[in-house]
Amino acid sequence: MASSPVRKIPSRLQADVVVVGSGLAGVSAAIQAARLGCTVILLEKDEVFGGNSGPNLGIHISGAHSFHPYASETGIVNELEEEASFRRWKTYSYRYHYNISRLWDSLLEEYMRASGVLCLRRSYAKRAVTRDGRIEAIVFEDLATYRTRRVEVKVCVVDASGDGQIAYTAGAEFDYGREARSEFGERSAPEKRDRKVMGTSLTALVRKTQRAVKFHPPPGTPPFEPGYGYGRDKVSKDCVLDHSSWNPDADLCFLWHTETGGDMDTIEDEHEIYERLLLQLYSVWNHIKNEAHRRESLNWELLWVSPKAGKRESRRFLGDYVLTQTDVEEGRRFPDAVAYGGYAVDVHEPRGVQAKVIFHSIPPLYDIPYRSLYSRNVENLLLAGRLVSVTHLALGTVRLQKTLAAAGQAVGVAAALCKRYGCTPRQVWQEHMEELQQLLLREDATIIGVTNRDPGDLARGARVEATSEEFFQCTELDGWLPLDVDRGIMLWDWPTRLRRVELYLANEA
Repeated sequence: MASSPVRKIPSRLQADVVVVGSGLAGVSAAIQAARLGCTVILLEKDEVFGGNSGPNLGIHISGAHSFHPYASETGIVNELEEEASFRRWKTYSYRYHYNISRLWDSLLEEYMRASGVLCLRRSYAKRAVTRDGRIEAIVFEDLATYRTRRVEVKVCVVDASGDGQIAYTAGAEFDYGREARSEFGERSAPEKRDRKVMGTSLTALVRKTQRAVKFHPPPGTPPFEPGYGYGRDKVSKDCVLDHSSWNPDADLCFLWHTETGGDMDTIEDEHEIYERLLLQLYSVWNHIKNEAHRRESLNWELLWVSPKAGKRESRRFLGDYVLTQTDVEEGRRFPDAVAYGGYAVDVHEPRGVQAKVIFHSIPPLYDIPYRSLYSRNVENLLLAGRLVSVTHLALGTVRLQKTLAAAGQAVGVAAALCKRYGCTPRQVWQEHMEELQQLLLREDATIIGVTNRDPGDLARGARVEATSEEFFQCTELDGWLPLDVDRGIMLWDWPTRLRRVELYLANEA
């Protein structure tokens, strides 16, 4: 895909759609809106694109496919991943597909620019200028030239920044922390509301060299305490396997064992959280190098530490619908479905300086409703990324990057419809929902249960034939499983009506 020449920033900025944040949700929204005829400006405060997937952090792009084979979210995010894999523009390491290649940043910019998006790096979106409940402009700091600048908004804003500073300064209603069980009836919610959120993490890269490398922990490095991968009540004596992302037989590994900040304000206390994470990381590496595995780690060195903290949760802005744990666990179908998820309800709960990762459930594939992707009180504000309208528990599954990218693409289509009809995001739901869904399907998105009715699609008239078929993972009974934990089985193929289920139990007492 050819990219356009480098462009200077115009002295007067205006666009139909302004996207704040270049995580995969924001990138997908920007590309999609531009492909459908909008002028788009994307503001990114960092020097690289990609958000948590970018070279400053490198978190792998996961989604529903992690727990549901063949359920990987489709659309623009899949297009980007396939191209990066084809070009081998990734960091290849042991076991985990974390990626800090600067070429991934280049690919994201290439696709955005080819679609017509004006991409502005190092541009911190500081505040919204509003009138009568509508965003008219965004004031941002050009961190490269030390200038305060302004971009006029002709149609709508997509806040995909994570913390939602523009949505916040526009007066959009939001929530923070854990809801009480009485609010939404979620089975895993606490009895009382509190301000706890999921913790923040760092990533690091370590490599094997041809010589011995010493590690002297920086001053202030705390004693090692078990974190990820450990029994929660005891320190493992052998952490080769417990430190699951480090393997002495590999050559290059990512570490991701640190987490903190869930009992703090992840916006106001971000500096302190990052400093804590650094010291925790040094403690983990010191434990490997100088305590538990001196011989195996003799030639290993700490090569790189992410300059950006991997934040999982802060503000969650409120739309016309708040998606809940109950919705996702029931696989609820919505008339305004625009994307889907299926990752585990995976909530990272900080416990002191450690992390307690709780998998509440593995939900079936569930819908993400469009009403959770726009502000309920700022009329031209669309929401993308981890700040969308969900509860704390629902965020445990929705927050995955590939899931959010699929929802971000839907937001891009909605922005284009706002321009086409001169309407608000809410009016898209009220008057143009079927067109939104059909446009998404045409643009390679997938919506569970929604049929493509595009008369111009030749594939609808195609005929598929097969000489044989085989059921997926149809296995013989090969042993007994103790009922020492909750047990279940997932059905991959079943008829319209399931007439009989047989369950075999043995009591050896």
